[in-house]
Amino acid sequence: MTVPPLPPGQTLRIRLDYIISEALGGSRFYVTFTGTRPSGATCNLIATAVSTAWADWIKPMVGDANALKGVDVLDITDAMGAFGVDSTEVIGSRAGETVPNQVAANTEFDIGRRYRGGKPRIFWPAGVYADEIDDAHWTGAFVTAMNAATVGFFGAVEAISEAGTILSQHINLSFYYRFDNVTNSSGRTRAAPRYRVGTCVADPVTGYATKTVLGSQRRRRTATTP
Repeated sequence: MTVPPLPPGQTLRIRLDYIISEALGGSRFYVTFTGTRPSGATCNLIATAVSTAWADWIKPMVGDANALKGVDVLDITDAMGAFGVDSTEVIGSRAGETVPNQVAANTEFDIGRRYRGGKPRIFWPAGVYADEIDDAHWTGAFVTAMNAATVGFFGAVEAISEAGTILSQHINLSFYYRFDNVTNSSGRTRAAPRYRVGTCVADPVTGYATKTVLGSQRRRRTATTP
């Protein structure tokens, strides 16, 4: 099995695990850090700080049928990085009936590099029916509030410092470049993404743009393994 390329510098992968109307889901993102590489205990402290940031900024945007189930932090600088978790459950506090679990708020990450193909983003298990104009669009007030919450959340994450590990920059990592045509046992050919050689490409996230159209990302419900 091909090993994924490493990031070009000291990097944490942070995973948000969700309960979405009794189903499971998740989101993940990447942050660079400076200073001391974290131990497992430090990763636990960072996970707790991320959970607190989520409670401060994202919780008010999430209906009470959904919740943050926990936070998982992994040092992916190399194959020997430590990991840690925080299992505090944070239930959404937004008043109103929660939208169905296949609906998400879609916030795209702004990066400097231009290329053809999908752009980095995060899907939040956010919103209630009162936040919709119709079956396809959020209200302008919700979009503005969700974007402000996203900016606040990532700003709080970038300000985390625990035991000599100082979080620095929210980044997007590009692990793949081009593809290979692979023929399976049935004779069908598919395009399989090809891992980059050496290190992956890191793009600093410079801004956030929450979309008016309702996000529909079923894979977010199975993005994590229980």
